[in-house]
Amino acid sequence: MDRKGSDCAVPGTQPCCSICGCCLSLLTRSLSTECSNDDNKLWHAVITQEQEDKLYEKINYKAE
Repeated sequence: MDRKGSDCAVPGTQPCCSICGCCLSLLTRSLSTECSNDDNKLWHAVITQEQEDKLYEKINYKAE
């Protein structure tokens, strides 16, 4: 983990993964995202993007 931001893909988004540079705070909010490093994935998707979209719709449902 890079706490200083020297390895972050987007400057100023630390803490980030020191291998792929992904912002950890964004990764922890997305169940469908996985590490972009093909050689050594440190983060694996739990559900598909479609499943995450459906879950988000259910969570944010507002009855009128």
